[in-house]
Amino acid sequence: MFTRFTKIGYKSIKKYRVTIWSRGIMGFSRAFIRKNELNKYKYLILYYEKDLQKIGVSFTNNESESGIIKITKNKSGTLFVCIRAFINYYGLKSLIKRKFEPIYNEGLGIFILNEI
Repeated sequence: MFTRFTKIGYKSIKKYRVTIWSRGIMGFSRAFIRKNELNKYKYLILYYEKDLQKIGVSFTNNESESGIIKITKNKSGTLFVCIRAFINYYGLKSLIKRKFEPIYNEGLGIFILNEI
């Protein structure tokens, strides 16, 4: 049986990753958004492990948590956050324009970003 293709303009969702763009914006691939149901969250929390030089992220709807960053959604459904202050504070300018594979750490309850 043939199935009609109707997803014209539909981008692939196979790439499971997080990207830090040139202006200090962190964006999330559609695959990462869908698999982890990120559309249901309003805020992101950032973590940094200095010895390993790893970034961690978690998501929340709790407005009273410290260090939350509002998640923005654009017209195409992409989610992103501005992490410029985080990058400047930890001196992470070398991570701009990089891609990361997010790996969930159950013990910590956060996604750890591994550079691709």
